[in-house]
Amino acid sequence: MGSTSEFVCPQCKFRLENCGGYTVGMIASCQTYYCMDCSWVFDHFTDHFLENQERDPFNSDRGVEGRGVPCPKCKDKNTDYWNPKFPCPKCGTKMRRGRQVMLWD
Repeated sequence: MGSTSEFVCPQCKFRLENCGGYTVGMIASCQTYYCMDCSWVFDHFTDHFLENQERDPFNSDRGVEGRGVPCPKCKDKNTDYWNPKFPCPKCGTKMRRGRQVMLWD
């Protein structure tokens, strides 16, 4: 079961709701990304098929798509993995995980 949580910056109060890194559901996996061009943090969902070992999300803790997933805001591919241990995209302070917002799949 995948989950989405709230992440809040204690300094500037910037708030995100995302998967917080890499998470896997029954038919999809989610990796959170950071766009280095527009500072957007976003989730990218990918379906997976366990019979296809090259796309098996359980073989990797880094997601199934890899770096360079297109940003939904600016469409650039200058993206990399993001997780709550990384700094706030607005002010650079470490984000804090808040409440769980949703369970999915």
